[in-house]
Amino acid sequence: MTEPNVPDSTHAPLGGSYLATALRRAGRPPTGEADSVSIEPLLEGRTGASVARLRCRDASYVVKTVPRVSWRAAGTGCADGGEPRLWLSGMTGNLPPSIRWPVLDVSLEASSDCYRILMEDVGSGIRGRGQFVPADSRELLRAIARMHADSFEKAWLERAPLPDVAGTVRVFAEPVLHAAGARSSSDPWVAEVLRDFAVVGAFLPGFLDLLGPQMADAYLTLVADDGWQARLRQSRKTLLHGDLRRANIAFEDGGIALLDWELASAGPPGCDVQWHIFLHYWAYPPPGVRPGDDGEFCDFYLRAFEEALGRTVDRAEFLDDWALGWLKVMATIGYILYDALPSDADASEARSALRDLAHRAVQRAIDAREALG
Repeated sequence: MTEPNVPDSTHAPLGGSYLATALRRAGRPPTGEADSVSIEPLLEGRTGASVARLRCRDASYVVKTVPRVSWRAAGTGCADGGEPRLWLSGMTGNLPPSIRWPVLDVSLEASSDCYRILMEDVGSGIRGRGQFVPADSRELLRAIARMHADSFEKAWLERAPLPDVAGTVRVFAEPVLHAAGARSSSDPWVAEVLRDFAVVGAFLPGFLDLLGPQMADAYLTLVADDGWQARLRQSRKTLLHGDLRRANIAFEDGGIALLDWELASAGPPGCDVQWHIFLHYWAYPPPGVRPGDDGEFCDFYLRAFEEALGRTVDRAEFLDDWALGWLKVMATIGYILYDALPSDADASEARSALRDLAHRAVQRAIDAREALG
């Protein structure tokens, strides 16, 4: 069934006719004719969304097709959430000038029960693999601090179609526990996560083996622990993008375009920053940066956040939320550290170094949980 206020694109196959209609809805002049649009599938994503680039003369756009009903809604406990509904809610009006969400149009293909999300193609601003450096992170964190400050404890967060950040912990932690045999689940959405987010099955078994029995048990206990997750639910909230990884960040003149808000939620600012730090300085560090070398970013972000707020914040509270951010990232995607293991089975030195890194990451989470009391 077509949802209220969502255009139905059922009778517009992906191509020129669809593009022209969507651009008109976005208040932009249509470009080219139906037969002049080329379609190029984009296959680099790690979830089940279908993504394609539409080219027409000198213009380029990206279309993402996502199911209207998905495991994200069921797992997070937010039936009205998800990237399409968030954009349709008008949330873009609450973003500061330094952050841009390049979506132009959202429609519902009722025949397939899928949303089509049309975006500007901002791929030229996305850093390539191994090219995202600390200077880029600092530029990102300055912009994100402004977004966090603008949204911090704002009443509109309660009305927005956003899950609590604890819901985004659950949507990944439950499949991790199920896949590891630590806590079985019969919920259909858990199986759907494991199917669509294939990295759990690809990396979790090797990560647990790398940790060894004692540390692996400690890790799974941490993932299952509702104590710190309850603290997360009680924290003061801001708008979180939820997935600040290289491929979702496009640098532009005077600002940053952020893609893929599918994991957006309401939670403490540290959750966004720790996610970025883990991915870019633990799991996939740039050349010349030692894995786990992230010491500068906590103080850098705090200064930027306070400057954007126009006041100081309680440092003890901020550090508690920073610790919760690390717990969140480790419980949900910590196992992707295993992706750094060389394919050469005889690379014992590399395996030993990765084991040390994994132990450091898990121990930091254990220490954070103990410090929270």
